[in-house]
Amino acid sequence: MNMLYWICVTLARLTGKVMFSLKVEGLEHMVKAGEGGTIIAANHQSFLDPPLIAAACRGQIHFLARDTLFKGVFGKLIKAVNAVPINQSGADLASIKTIIGEVKKGNRILVFPEGTRTEDGELQSAAAGIGMIVAKSKAIVQPVYIEGAFEAWPRHEKKPHRHPVKITFGERLDFSDIGRVKTKEEYQAIADKIMESIEALK
Repeated sequence: MNMLYWICVTLARLTGKVMFSLKVEGLEHMVKAGEGGTIIAANHQSFLDPPLIAAACRGQIHFLARDTLFKGVFGKLIKAVNAVPINQSGADLASIKTIIGEVKKGNRILVFPEGTRTEDGELQSAAAGIGMIVAKSKAIVQPVYIEGAFEAWPRHEKKPHRHPVKITFGERLDFSDIGRVKTKEEYQAIADKIMESIEALK
């Protein structure tokens, strides 16, 4: 684990405990670093989700970030904390290939199947893209449910405030034996199953 990542995750853990009374459940289900390429699939409530989920994980994980952010000093900083550049939409084939490449390197990468932060705190439908990524990479899928982050920092507010946050890790999903998948409907079926697993952790 590089020093900058360690510093950022340590700060996230301290902030999580002090400001958000961060509680983590289901650690016995966590796919550990070194066990194989993994998609950490979580619902998306807030800007707080990536740092707090990283704080809850043992060992380092990778994140997705808009490719436009990878400029100058800031770009070097986010790259140093394992950010992976993708197209702003996050749904183009180049971005999907980038994520698959990270999985095949054996990395654990945080992905939000819903694609964007919730407007009202409720779960949204998963995009088919996550199904394509899983089908083509045969990644282990680690479902995660984050609760309270929406109340701590809703989408339309400029800054966070104190509110308890809980992160729950679910049992890993294994799609290695699904065979050949190539239609959007089949990708969507995988995405829906992942989203159902996240919802079951509520």
